[in-house]
Amino acid sequence: MNYIGSKHKLSSFIVSTIKSVVGDDLSNKIFCDIFAGTGIVGRNFKSEVKRVIANDCEYYSYVLNKNYIENHKEIKNKEEYIYKLNI
Repeated sequence: MNYIGSKHKLSSFIVSTIKSVVGDDLSNKIFCDIFAGTGIVGRNFKSEVKRVIANDCEYYSYVLNKNYIENHKEIKNKEEYIYKLNI
């Protein structure tokens, strides 16, 4: 989801700037995305940090970030779920 105000185009700048301040090894860091919106910045850090905390006052942001950031298990047997949904 992209909208006016999205930080998608700034993501690489944000990542490089944060790494220049705290270092390249982020594995023990907690990243806090204070104005999360669609969660694009938090998603960029999800694989590199120990934990992502996302905050926003909009409900759509809660829904998107719950999906993109909180989910951490790969879905196995995708075909089985697709089959069940199509019955």
